[in-house]
Amino acid sequence: MRRFADPTRQALADLAALFARVDRAHGGFSCPNRARCCQFAQTGREPYLWHVEWQALARRVAELGGRLPPPRPDGGCRFLDGEGRRCTVYDVRPFGCRTYGCELAEGLTRSLREQVRGFTRELTALAERFDPEDGGPRPLSRWVSEAAVHGPRAGEVR
Repeated sequence: MRRFADPTRQALADLAALFARVDRAHGGFSCPNRARCCQFAQTGREPYLWHVEWQALARRVAELGGRLPPPRPDGGCRFLDGEGRRCTVYDVRPFGCRTYGCELAEGLTRSLREQVRGFTRELTALAERFDPEDGGPRPLSRWVSEAAVHGPRAGEVR
């Protein structure tokens, strides 16, 4: 694995490598791609992100022009496309989005759930190395609120 002198760049590279492993582990997992899990107002649930995960999203927002997408009238994730069916930041989507298993999905086995617990521990260790004062994951809506006030790269570690 490539090593970077810049700690933020290294943390984001480590996060991308972890997420690639998570995605490979979910190879037999089948999602019907209806984005029901992204309908936060309907489900009452939203992903919680560590600071390092927000940094990955914030960088993608910067690459896409630096503006957060506006809130959706249906209460869905603001990173959904206009039709509310596809994630516009899919390759950097948070861990919670990668590992969410709804009742419509197939292939969520006991073994996969055990792997997810291991990945969760790895993500926690990575996040704590990246920002020891992070205090734990926070809801996506909180990160977005902070970014609305301070810009999408709010809380960036330099």
